[in-house]
Amino acid sequence: MVLDEGRGTCSSKHVLLARLAAEAGIDAELRLGLFLMDGENTPAVVEVLARAGLQCVPEAHCFLQLGARRLDLTFPGSDGTCSLAFVEEHRVAPEMLGRVKIPWHQEHLGRWARAAGLDAAWVWDVREACIAALSARAR
Repeated sequence: MVLDEGRGTCSSKHVLLARLAAEAGIDAELRLGLFLMDGENTPAVVEVLARAGLQCVPEAHCFLQLGARRLDLTFPGSDGTCSLAFVEEHRVAPEMLGRVKIPWHQEHLGRWARAAGLDAAWVWDVREACIAALSARAR
């Protein structure tokens, strides 16, 4: 998708980069992290969160770890620095990401929603609206 369409998600871009790095003998870890997406770290979602009456929603995000440096090439024009504050993160094999990312994300989002007394399906829908707002802004 990334090469054919000239665009992609954090997952597709970083899986491609992790595989290319491995082919080149570069030690780059594909990482999956969970952060609280809010208006400060993701300005495009301010209106969606305000309409829902939420300050934030848990969001899964992929990036690369090269030694001590976190690299995030999701958004064109960024300097590549990943400065998100992750609540949790771990290494994931590129070939496993497609199978583990959504269930892992839904499990963590569900726990967060229940702890806040919210319906997990509704929070997931708000999260989807946030992603749509991000996608619209990227075009």
